[in-house]
Amino acid sequence: MDGLVNEQKNGDISRRIIHVTGIVQGVGFRPFIFQIARRYGLYGWVFNSSAGVQIEVEGEEKALQGFFSHQSPV
Repeated sequence: MDGLVNEQKNGDISRRIIHVTGIVQGVGFRPFIFQIARRYGLYGWVFNSSAGVQIEVEGEEKALQGFFSHQSPV
């Protein structure tokens, strides 16, 4: 699994757009991302694309750091 992260900031709120490639479809990856984002009070979306999975998540920087500290189940 590989990923690319784009970052945007607006005051105390940051946004990350992540493109994940590899075997990430049909393995529960989207529900995993949803659960972790909720745990940290983050907002955004995650969807399958032809190249893998795209994630957009935003919130406070500390919450984003917590989100990115989790290991993927795949």
